[in-house]
Order: sequence, then C-alpha cells, then structure tokens
Amino acid sequence: MSIAIVTDSAADIPADILKKNNITEVPVIVNFGDESFKENVDLSADDFYERLQSSKEFPTTSQPAVGDFIDIYTNLAKKHDSIISIHISSKLSGTVNAAEQAAKEVGNSKCSITVVDTLSVSMGTGLIVLEVANSVKSGMKSVDAVNYANELSEKGKIFVAVSTLEYLKKGGRISGTTALFGGMLNVKPILTNVDGMVETWAKPRTMLRALSQIRDAAEGYVNIKNMAVLHTTQGFDARALASSLADHKYDGEILRSQFGPALGAHLGPGAVGVMFIGEPPSDEEEEEEEEE
Repeated sequence: MSIAIVTDSAADIPADILKKNNITEVPVIVNFGDESFKENVDLSADDFYERLQSSKEFPTTSQPAVGDFIDIYTNLAKKHDSIISIHISSKLSGTVNAAEQAAKEVGNSKCSITVVDTLSVSMGTGLIVLEVANSVKSGMKSVDAVNYANELSEKGKIFVAVSTLEYLKKGGRISGTTALFGGMLNVKPILTNVDGMVETWAKPRTMLRALSQIRDAAEGYVNIKNMAVLHTTQGFDARALASSLADHKYDGEILRSQFGPALGAHLGPGAVGVMFIGEPPSDEEEEEEEEE
C-alpha cells in the first residue's frame, strides 16, 4: 500500500528534510496588513523576521485554504492508496478543520485520508511527522501509522525561551502592563505545551538561566525518540543549547531548524527552544535520581 504524508509549514521542518522524506507541505498564510504571503513559497523565514522587526504592521497568520488542501490531496490520491495528514494543534489553528473539510471532499474508496491533530506546534508537530514518515518507509500500514501518530502526539513536548516580551504584547498574548514589568525585571519566559495550548512554564530573568532550565527540563524526560533545537533570528544560543543537550543525556541526532511565522511572530527575535518526543520519568526513576 502506498502512503503519502502531508503536513503544514507551521511544523517548521527544513526543506531538505521534507524532500528527503517525501513529505508534502501545505503553506500557512502570512499577512502583513493587506499583503498576504504563502510561507516558504512567497516568504522565507529570514525575510519574515526582517519584516517583523521593520514593519509597522504586526503580522497575522491563518491556516491554509481548504482549496490548497483539496489540490494537494487530489494530486496525491492519484498515486497513493492512503494519505495521512498531520498538523498543528486544533486549539491554536484552524488547519485541522480545513484539512478535514478537504479530506471529506477528496477521500474515497480508492484513497483514504486521515487527519491527525498533534496538539502541538512547530517541530513539536514536525518530529511526529518525521517519525511517522520513517515508520511508513519501513513498511508500517496506514491504520497503524495513524495510531502511532496519535500515540506520539501524547508524548510531544516543547520548551521555548523568549528573549523579549515586545512581540507577545503586540500579538495580544500578554498585557502592556505585564510586558512593562516583565521588561523591567528582564524576564525571559519559558513557554511549553499543555493540552494543545502554549502556556508559560517558568520566568527566569536571564537567557543563560532560561537555557539552563530548558536543558534541565528536557533531561528530566526518558525514552526520548527524537529531538530538535530551534531559533528565530540568532543561532548562537541554539547551538549552545544543542551542544549542552548532546553533552548530557541525549545521544541521538539533534535536528536544527528555525521557527516560522506561526510561532515566531509571537516569540520575536532571539527566541530559542527544544522540542522532543519523550516520557516524563516515573516516580521510581525520580526517587532513584534523588538517592544518587
């Protein structure tokens, strides 16, 4: 059985890795005022951050159009028996809804289409996509691959440190008062995913401390399958975090990527984070660590 894998550009999977794994990407729409762009088609990540810092208009993003999904599904259905479409959390975007509408129109007895809600964002979604794509390459059947994707979605975790509160304020994620006092205290909030939403996990006062807390948080997880380190505009902190993680618990390949507009518009310049698929330690493992 031939299986196609689809995701959206908010998964932040680098173009070369998409191509290598034969994954089809549906672009997110990025809006600056009256101008609209398709992510990675009309607007690169670097171009986006340049405009983010220079434009008077705060950008917005919207899910791919249903028609874009229909076009892609229709083309893939000609060559495949099954399509698994894996996307950003439905609590953060309408992408899953758009994909489901298109799947109802295109899916038929010759090609089934299943949409998976990862309840995550960025490479929190991307890592799940890559794991499923690799499993399909290894011969996993469609129904098992869908179940695997849903299983992984329960284990995906993200931790992202924000260097400036300015863009969280501009995007309406925090109030002006919170941004003012946070800026005065030099707070560098760490965000994480909780039940499909992105929430504040900690509020360290320096990026150095934030990176240390992110590393410690990641090291608290076990059975890590895959890991990625991402940045918005600067790579130094991301390289330091990746190196620190590689020197400690995680000995697998750490993928490197850049946050796209879906999350990057709110994170702003200088943000860095780690995303992985893993499990929190059991009570017994935590007790053993404390005894050591």
